[in-house]
Amino acid sequence: MGGTALSWNIIDDIRLMWSLPSMLNAFRAGTVVAILAAIVGWYMVVRRQSFAGHTLSVVGFPGAAAAVYLGIGVAYGYFAFCLVAALVIALAVLVALAVIGRPLLFASVDSALARSRGVPTRALDIAFLVLLGITVAEVSQVTGALLVFALLALPAATSQQLTARPGRGLAISVGLALATVWLALTGTFFSSYPVGFWLTTIAFVFYVIAAGYRKVVR
Repeated sequence: MGGTALSWNIIDDIRLMWSLPSMLNAFRAGTVVAILAAIVGWYMVVRRQSFAGHTLSVVGFPGAAAAVYLGIGVAYGYFAFCLVAALVIALAVLVALAVIGRPLLFASVDSALARSRGVPTRALDIAFLVLLGITVAEVSQVTGALLVFALLALPAATSQQLTARPGRGLAISVGLALATVWLALTGTFFSSYPVGFWLTTIAFVFYVIAAGYRKVVR
């Protein structure tokens, strides 16, 4: 990975990339966390809690330091269990969001009105922060702590530049996150640049294009 030259035969290039178990696992795990980050990130941006997402991604460093101090391997079993853990945790978080999604959206758009209608906004606030924390912890296993925020915020923010409809916005956010992760992994394999460079650059380019499109349409 890194420095492999592209050829004119794209199919053969993709086959070469996916012939390596490490890259195949990276794409599998990346797909899971991209979907998870896109959906949770969309709610995070709607609720204007991006700062909370950034804070949760940063506090992973003290946790890693504590693990080292206690003699626990930071990456213990990482390659063997990363995909399984991602699937289990992502399915659990997505199920929870499916249960609280409608009232959470209502409380995110108009908290006062939702409260007057009997929606338990305080409990939803706590529940969402817990889900956000779980998502940050899981996504960081694939992207690294510093890149969690980019994957959480940028696809979601980009989708909201394009549409205000919840269903369409979530779908666009997921599509952008998947495209960002897949292109970032591909760029890393066929270049000497790390995945962080590609992930942040691609996500930012998508946002700039969407913001420019919105301005032109308006």
